[in-house]
Amino acid sequence: APQWPQFVRTEVRIGGTPLPLEMDACQVSARVRMRPPPWGWVVLALALAAQSSAASADTQVDELLSKMTLHEKVGQMMQIDISLLTTDKLLDKAKLRDWLHKYRPSSILNSPYSGRDCTVAKSGWTAQEWRAFVREAQSEAQALGMPPLLFGLDSVHGANYVSGATIFPHQIALGATFDREIAREVGFATARDTLAAGVPWIFSPILGIATQPSWARVFETFGEDPLVSAELGSALIRGAQSESGDPQLPRAAACMKHYFAYSHPESGQDRGPTWLSDQELRDRYLPPFAAAVKAGVSTAMSSYNEINGVPASASRKWTVDVLREELGFEGVLVTDWGEINNLHSFHKVASTEEGAVGLSMARSSTDMSMVPLSGSFSDHLLRLVRAGTVSESRVDESVRRVLKLKKDLGLFDAPVPLLESPLHQLVGKDGDLALRAARSSVTLLKNHHEAIIPEGGRVCHGVHQGDADQGADLESFGLADGVRTAEACLAKCADNPWCGTWLFLGSWEEAHPDWPVCYLKTQAAQPLPGKGSAEDKSGTCDVVLDEGTLPLKVADLRKVVLTGPTVDSLTYQAGGWSIGWQGACGDADFAGGETVAGALRRLLPDTVEVTQTKGCQIRAPSHASATCAHEEEDLAATLEAAAQADVIVLALGEENYTEKPGDINDLALHPGQVDLARQISAAAPGAAIILVLIEGRPRLLHGIPSLPNVKGVVHAYLPGPHGGTAVAEVILGLTNPSGRLPLTYPSKASAIHQHYQVQSVKCPGSAAAYLSIGVADCPVEFPFGYGLSYTSFRYSNMSSTPRGRVAHPGAFGVSLTVTNTGSRSGRHTV
Repeated sequence: APQWPQFVRTEVRIGGTPLPLEMDACQVSARVRMRPPPWGWVVLALALAAQSSAASADTQVDELLSKMTLHEKVGQMMQIDISLLTTDKLLDKAKLRDWLHKYRPSSILNSPYSGRDCTVAKSGWTAQEWRAFVREAQSEAQALGMPPLLFGLDSVHGANYVSGATIFPHQIALGATFDREIAREVGFATARDTLAAGVPWIFSPILGIATQPSWARVFETFGEDPLVSAELGSALIRGAQSESGDPQLPRAAACMKHYFAYSHPESGQDRGPTWLSDQELRDRYLPPFAAAVKAGVSTAMSSYNEINGVPASASRKWTVDVLREELGFEGVLVTDWGEINNLHSFHKVASTEEGAVGLSMARSSTDMSMVPLSGSFSDHLLRLVRAGTVSESRVDESVRRVLKLKKDLGLFDAPVPLLESPLHQLVGKDGDLALRAARSSVTLLKNHHEAIIPEGGRVCHGVHQGDADQGADLESFGLADGVRTAEACLAKCADNPWCGTWLFLGSWEEAHPDWPVCYLKTQAAQPLPGKGSAEDKSGTCDVVLDEGTLPLKVADLRKVVLTGPTVDSLTYQAGGWSIGWQGACGDADFAGGETVAGALRRLLPDTVEVTQTKGCQIRAPSHASATCAHEEEDLAATLEAAAQADVIVLALGEENYTEKPGDINDLALHPGQVDLARQISAAAPGAAIILVLIEGRPRLLHGIPSLPNVKGVVHAYLPGPHGGTAVAEVILGLTNPSGRLPLTYPSKASAIHQHYQVQSVKCPGSAAAYLSIGVADCPVEFPFGYGLSYTSFRYSNMSSTPRGRVAHPGAFGVSLTVTNTGSRSGRHTV
């Protein structure tokens, strides 16, 4: 038999010898006589129920396993897509019987509406319609004497494939809340609505660490921090696996995914290979999965990527040595879509599909193949076992885990659920929770404050390093101006209330006598408040600021303009995995919610004149070529209205997408949106622009937040249909923002991989900056954990225990007092 590629062959040895798993058809063909199942499912269920209460669940599962044929066992390792069992989005009983009789599949996934045909008005099944399908399928499986079927759905931000269910903010927005309890409640509500549909397996949470901002699935993660992902992921799992209130389907199984290190494709393209050191993999990417195992997660899903050259679905190191032996995970490991076949067709590590099945069985601890559109996995595995290439004990190992999961979920006790469930009356009733989650996630990134000049004195500012390097709006002075000392430099701005200095003295002036000695910041440079090197007449250099542009002072408003491609779209607020895989067809798909524009129109008083325009419309023949195009008439109307407005709410962002179709070639925001922002800024120099970002990944903004009349920046992530209300409430001050960025927001294409927990990328900038301070961290638009409030907080009484050095591995505690020193209540993340 052909040898495996060296990197795979040397990863695992059994008895010191690599397994030759690829074989010609002639080597594995065999004459097989199939026998009918020896037991009916009703009889078996009664027998199991009658066993002594002292019998363990494992014993019951082993007894069941011992009665199964090889054909039935292999079927328990197979998951198929629901589309194979439907015609025109409805159950096709003939197809169902054929698939169940021929392959005995264990599990069925997906929604018949996941591909969302926008020419059809109906967008999905209700919980009752789902139940009817599940009942028919389980009844047919029961009639054939099969173990019960296990249905699974990608319920990743609510039961997004159950029509009428509440859609929550995506995980990236939950990450911005830094709130375990909200994550737990969202997990519980998501699982409960999915169970209402008769589906007990939910494919969430996503525990990848978002360190590749171009990746199309950033919004599905909790952000870039391992601790945040571990804590919120564990909370969501505990909520999802809680008692549901339905005696027939008492609990759901959560699924930690995608294992492993899928979230950092080197190229930024989905499913691209990951190349990271073991130290980095363990320090940053493994902790959330370790925490999920400790939280009792029932299942895991392996990922599409290669980890340092080895596909995840063929890696003994990560799926056996680490996942099973080191972390102690005992649950079911399912592949992602077609990933075993991908070992042949995509990763090119197996020369045939049959060889791919053999490779995965020998090298990984995979229990179930999401095939999902054929019976090939079953055919191949049967031949490999009968040929002795894969042992039947390897099959038994996985089937035992699958059967135990089904028993734990109550499927042995009630394989055919009742058509009605006490959970049905609760579906879609969690709008308040969705709104609370969105409110807690909205992040205020900029709020412009004007300086109040004390009578008879001037206000000083501390030096803000970096402004001089930017070179914009800065006045420089040198020898030709008679400036060669700090005193002379300060004198130059004695009458400027926004005075700030950047000094280059000493050896600098000797080496470069013709270069500037200092720069003076102007108001446009926005120096940070702080203590400077000069004092006003009262002896202080503290800055007195007004309350800020936000929240808007409604009583002072006359005209407001609402514009931008995401200002009036539930579809864009919800993003991918909403109704359909790539998102909804339109706002009519949603049972409830409110756009940013709709909420502001409702909340603003009638005394305010509100004008709404499109600004530009996103066109995405592919996401890599998406643009935001203006219609000339609409653009002219937008600029005319902006010129007369007091405030312009400009909502920019992304269209809906996920996975491979969401790949992009450039992290920059669509050119049409950048152009729209600049034109509005130029047309309305006297108006305050409030920039709202609704996006799944941090698109480069190319200076939009620094435009002189952009006075506020509000980040909403993908807040779900209820997110528009949350954004409007923050803008108007009805909600005090408390969200924090769960990832680093980059500002330059050359430095998009900056993350707070690693050594930063260094940028020398100009020669002046390099010679004076050396290299510095590359600038970011906004750092991890950043987020403003309408109140202020002070830390005090900080202490740590134990004091002094802590041995590794070890732990220490930190305590401090947080005091709200402002005039209104607020939530705060330390």
